Amino acid sequence: MCARTDPTRLAALAVALTMGGDPAGYLGSKPDLNKSRESQVDPHHATGETLFDPLHQRAISYNDSDLSMKLLVVGQTLIVNVQKKGAPSKRIPLPSELAQVNQILRASLNRALVIGMVNGDAWEVSVLDLNAYTVTDSFLAYEPVASPDGRYVAFIKFFPTHFAGEAEHHYMLYDAKLAASENRPAGTNSSDRVNVGICVYPLHIGNHDGDNTNTDPQDAHIMAADNFFWSSDSAIYSFADKHGDIFTLVLARVEGINAIPVVSTIDITKVEMCASLHRQDCEVHLSAIDFAKRPEESVHAIFRGINVPFRQEFQFRLDQFATPMAHQKENTLSRRE
Repeated sequence: MCARTDPTRLAALAVALTMGGDPAGYLGSKPDLNKSRESQVDPHHATGETLFDPLHQRAISYNDSDLSMKLLVVGQTLIVNVQKKGAPSKRIPLPSELAQVNQILRASLNRALVIGMVNGDAWEVSVLDLNAYTVTDSFLAYEPVASPDGRYVAFIKFFPTHFAGEAEHHYMLYDAKLAASENRPAGTNSSDRVNVGICVYPLHIGNHDGDNTNTDPQDAHIMAADNFFWSSDSAIYSFADKHGDIFTLVLARVEGINAIPVVSTIDITKVEMCASLHRQDCEVHLSAIDFAKRPEESVHAIFRGINVPFRQEFQFRLDQFATPMAHQKENTLSRRE
């Protein structure tokens, strides 16, 4: 268990990140690409795939009929080379704290997303303006996953990596079609890299400094899924949450102009996935969601054991999910009008 977060240090972090900086020790230092460093393996990857290994940066690129983007490593700087059809190539330097790039994708006609890692725990998402050739927004996150069409990023709100033991997971959504200010609560500086996104789950959360830290571990919401899972049409995504002894499967619909997620949940605590194993310490994660050909009807969920070897599958009809309407008011309050 990590030490309790010092409110003074947390406040310093919030101020520094709002101003675009980072006090020493909160994010950790960017690895020196000229020195050897042990690779860090994501525990969610059962195959042992190396997730964070900046010394062996993979080739990352994006290509479509009229745009190609490619990651370049120039000394200690990560750069995206942008080539539009019929135009000279341009280079966009990425934020200096970014140690590794994991994905580049197009978000809209004139915007792109870069998703990468600052260290072995924390991620950073950057929004590129493909007209001005600049980074127009960036924010810190955990487990960011972009929708297939590149418009949205589902993520867990950032908290200081050294104090994760007493933080809880707030599930957020970023809309890349909106301006930086529109992806932050009213009155929040558009350069704030922590208080970012539309509130999705749990119920009644806000989006303010430190609202996801200093939480009683027994009352904390913790992600119980290997990832966020998107439908192929980018209209729905799903994840699982554990709150005390309650295990919840969550669906968020982001259809519509306003993109305010409509959240539906189903309590799957009573799904006795561990009963046959007779193990009191059995822990379960959602390892995959297969949206049906008609996702408005059902989802196929696959669960795996964390500390015991097992795998079980369940089919859930969407009419089994309850929509917590009270939460929709919280969502609208979190969006800048």
